[in-house]
Amino acid sequence: MKKSSALFVGMLMTAILLSACGGGASSGTAASVAGMSPQVGGFGFPNFAAAEFPEVAFDTADMVTMFGSNTSICVDGVADPCTLTAEAAAWARMVNQARATGNCEGLVALASSRFNNKEAPDTVKLPSQAETLHTIIRTFATQFIPEVQQDTNQWAKESFSKKLAALSKSFADGKLNYTLGVYTANEGHALLPYAIEYPTPNTPRIFVYDSNWPGKNRYVDIDLKANTWTFSFSGEDPVNDSSKWSGGSTDMDLTTLSTRTGSCPFCSDDVTVSKTTLLIRTNNLDWSVETDSGTISPTSPTDGTSGVVLPVKGMTLSRYPTTASTRSSYDFVVQIPNSEIGDQDTTTTSVSPSVRRAKLTFAGDASVFAVTPGGIAQFSTPGNKNKPVEIGRTSVATYDPNVAMQYASENLVADASGSAVELQRDGNKMNVAVTASNGKVNRQLVSRENPMLQMRAPGTNGGFTVLARDAKGGIMRTDIGPNGSEKKTPQNRGSFELNKPQFDLPPKLSSKGPEGFTGFNDRNLSNPNYKPDAAGQPNQGSQQPGQQPTQQQGQVPNQQQPATQQPATQQQPSSGNQSPSPTQAPSNNQQQPATQQTTQQQPSSGNQSPSPTQAPSNNQQQQSPSPKP
Repeated sequence: MKKSSALFVGMLMTAILLSACGGGASSGTAASVAGMSPQVGGFGFPNFAAAEFPEVAFDTADMVTMFGSNTSICVDGVADPCTLTAEAAAWARMVNQARATGNCEGLVALASSRFNNKEAPDTVKLPSQAETLHTIIRTFATQFIPEVQQDTNQWAKESFSKKLAALSKSFADGKLNYTLGVYTANEGHALLPYAIEYPTPNTPRIFVYDSNWPGKNRYVDIDLKANTWTFSFSGEDPVNDSSKWSGGSTDMDLTTLSTRTGSCPFCSDDVTVSKTTLLIRTNNLDWSVETDSGTISPTSPTDGTSGVVLPVKGMTLSRYPTTASTRSSYDFVVQIPNSEIGDQDTTTTSVSPSVRRAKLTFAGDASVFAVTPGGIAQFSTPGNKNKPVEIGRTSVATYDPNVAMQYASENLVADASGSAVELQRDGNKMNVAVTASNGKVNRQLVSRENPMLQMRAPGTNGGFTVLARDAKGGIMRTDIGPNGSEKKTPQNRGSFELNKPQFDLPPKLSSKGPEGFTGFNDRNLSNPNYKPDAAGQPNQGSQQPGQQPTQQQGQVPNQQQPATQQPATQQQPSSGNQSPSPTQAPSNNQQQPATQQTTQQQPSSGNQSPSPTQAPSNNQQQQSPSPKP
């Protein structure tokens, strides 16, 4: 029987919709971490979209490094070479879609881990080469670990005062124990806080490493009386930026570094998936998800119960615009309690409430992952408001011939398209039904003996084409005529594969760099025309938030400007008491793929905080994630 674990599980972040009360600061003193500055502890290259390095993606080696090579990750538990199970490959593809716009979460979380561990060389010296990039991407993927999501969701509910107190305590301990998330109506961003200054007791300024601006002194201003914050996201001059982001206390969260060693999201048999979660990338805001409890959409982000729409980094959409802006694409998370959906099609009327599948309609292009109790579904659509896609607890269906749908569960996977498609997990098998344009229906079975299947109903003659791969790798093509005749043709081994961790987004949704910024090389410290700010630590001055600093533009007071640092060619491992590196071998001692570099960090002994990407235990209770891009 299908295990009950999946990527997004646990309690939903509905409490983020509540207002948290910001209180006055407990003191007007500054707090900072000695030795930390973006000029040394941040990366020398900026936040990057997946398209910036198309040859580098979240892959099989990354999965094994993070989670080991047990049978939930690698087919039959074979590590060398590891062939990802169907569900593990689907999870990896979901991560790759999520990072299409940027990797800010990975950059700032890895920078905090390296600073806390006193790793050499300084983070600013690390090159934008494959080994470093893979480590960043793995750290980015930790946001999909359930324990991380539960922690982030809880911090989003807390007041500014509690968030500031937690940061101050961390700084007093000499540690960067938190990343910080800020959100507007349609975007979110991850930052690394390292200092707090109080120009007045009610206007703290949090200094942050911002991966979009290497070597620059960026900050988030808070007004405790108004319970608001402001932040210059894309303005080169943060003081005079006329388009600053702003929000309230629930539009800011923290994520604790130590939670990034949580459970594999789909490996444990002991967890219960309480939510079905959708990851949606689309170029049109006219879409909706309908259940028996109501309809949710970007303009109606809640259904009155527990269903909710969130931007990809987890904030409420209460201020989301009703029409599209100039952005080329948008990323959302939708979470629906499983109690609100079932596995009957949406046209069924002779059933009790809350047993029909959720109905998804899109007016524009969309690429969607759906994490359900039965497995992980994936589909893309050019958009058709009259032909919905349906998502159930253990089934998925579509009535649009332009939609090709996959459903992966453990190591079973089916890919199908036709006038109508239904894929349903049933114990240790998967039922596949495809309807041709003339109304004929063909049914196939996916099982452990034949774990991979693709069925198409092309044209208008009522025929079908079926590709099936058995457990030994043999591939058979079956052409089924309108009259039911069959022609079987053996295929070359390796010619049919659905368990790949990479995939191509639809052209209209392809990865682009952070919109509103100059190019990757233009904001790189290796570019002599890009100048870092002078480094410094804050003090308790009289400068008011938003006023021009008396120092150099953007400068944090009282620290000497370092020389511009050039990237090193390799990262050297450090010794001493430290957190295990994100590139270390998993704790279950599984053999690592040959693609792993020999320069990777080795785990240390002694007092350690957990690694952001080490292999966790697979028997922990799953919680509620909400992903960050």
